[in-house]
Amino acid sequence: MRRWVERGATVYVRGPIKPGRKYSMRPLADVEFDSVIQPSLGYRFTAHWILPVAIAREGVAEIARCRPVALGLSNSARPLLTSTHPSGEQSPIIFAAEVGAGVIICDLSEEIADLGTPLISRLSDPASRTAIAGTLAALDYAAGRDASLSAPINLVLDDRPINHDFFNGGRTEKFLKHIDSQCPGIHIDFAWTPNQTRVNRAYVETLRRYNTGYVWHGLLRHMDHSTIMDLETDLSIGRSLIREISKRYDIEIQPVMIFPYEKDNAACVALLRRADYVARVQSFDPDPKAVPRSYFRLRSAQTDTSAGASFATLLRDSVEMLNRNRMLALATLGMPIIALAHPNNLGVQRLRPTREPMGPSYFDRIVKFAAEKSLRPMSLEHIACEMPVD
Repeated sequence: MRRWVERGATVYVRGPIKPGRKYSMRPLADVEFDSVIQPSLGYRFTAHWILPVAIAREGVAEIARCRPVALGLSNSARPLLTSTHPSGEQSPIIFAAEVGAGVIICDLSEEIADLGTPLISRLSDPASRTAIAGTLAALDYAAGRDASLSAPINLVLDDRPINHDFFNGGRTEKFLKHIDSQCPGIHIDFAWTPNQTRVNRAYVETLRRYNTGYVWHGLLRHMDHSTIMDLETDLSIGRSLIREISKRYDIEIQPVMIFPYEKDNAACVALLRRADYVARVQSFDPDPKAVPRSYFRLRSAQTDTSAGASFATLLRDSVEMLNRNRMLALATLGMPIIALAHPNNLGVQRLRPTREPMGPSYFDRIVKFAAEKSLRPMSLEHIACEMPVD
């Protein structure tokens, strides 16, 4: 086994330890440590190269508890996760040792109590995050994932534009300027319904000054697409109108579909595949039982390569769902963070709002996280093209 590791294999070691004993990893690695159960006031991830960059240096303070730690480690072993002793000292819970071209990860974390909890939920919960961090690091490294590559970020605005809407240019400019000041270069995709062919040219020119793009919002009309009987005709007319729009306003509309109300069916998706769209966008299912439990199923759910063509279903969240813990979980998995808004959320709707909008600050929490973690601003089309193949 050591020869395999020296040639590049990854070994992940985990299991219950007995406190007060000395453990040796020889002959796999020249590493020894003393096992101790210590009081802990929290934990902290290190900046070890094998950890996803999003989770590096993340720390959590928690109610006092006891954790197993390794003391007396040799210099050949480097911590991935440490426990915070009441004295302030940091002691390793998970550590790694490089052996030749390979690596050995030793994880003293407690066993995962509930294997039925979806992975995204476990990573979003600070109390259960540590139980799977070592496993994910080992799987990622063995699979060849570049842990230094940050996750993509995209903001998307539905239900735009509207024909002959001449009153929102200033509010749109205010929103875009505010977002760009929080995270310069952040990318925002605006949905465009094909039958909206006469929009305010100043609206398009405003968007052109920022890192923005356009995606389809319906084949032709803003309606429930699961009720359309003749999808092919709508697509044909919609494509003709999109060509006209693209020429008139000198823009490109990505081959990405956001169905109005997120209402579609199998026939709609089959049509998108035949018509060479690269993706559709829909919200995460709010039912936790519908979220894939497996890490690789969760990531590969983003891409379906059946019928010989790559087609992605990109998953997005409402701003209300995207708290810091959820964004951290998505970024740790390398999954895109795609945040949704509607015009009334941003104060750029056509008519006076029926409820007070948050206006330009609506995306602030997401944008600040993107800046903190140096997430990569990307269009929905580019995100779809980058998603891993199952």
